[in-house]
Amino acid sequence: VLREYCAWQWVLVDALGLLLQDALAPVLEDMLAHWQMQPVSYGLASPQTRTEAFYEDLLGAGFQRPFFKINALDELIHSGDADFSNLEKRARAELEIHARRLTEQLDPQRALLIFADHGFRLASDGRSFVHGGPSTLERVVPVFRMKPR
Repeated sequence: VLREYCAWQWVLVDALGLLLQDALAPVLEDMLAHWQMQPVSYGLASPQTRTEAFYEDLLGAGFQRPFFKINALDELIHSGDADFSNLEKRARAELEIHARRLTEQLDPQRALLIFADHGFRLASDGRSFVHGGPSTLERVVPVFRMKPR
């Protein structure tokens, strides 16, 4: 998926999985007002759904380019709280903060691609969220395409 968008600005949101797509898409639209949201597409992450595996795949595919990275969602995933409604609220708040900061660094005249390195799932004990395995929720990630207004 990324190869199609080499000329675009890239923003990697660590752990932005399918479970948060519907909650976070409106935040991206509101906070990144210089761009217009296009229909969401989807990518398939490495079976080793870890950031290191994503970086290795990028380098292996010959991608050596700058991109912005937001870690806040991955940190929330690892916080140990399995209350999904709480996770959604906190994720929206974190993404708002980081999107505001990003607007100062991004070029509003260039298209913007926002994607994840992996998703996440509920741990088998039901007490937390995890990633690192080959489940569909960990591997399929939304890809937000935004074009300048």
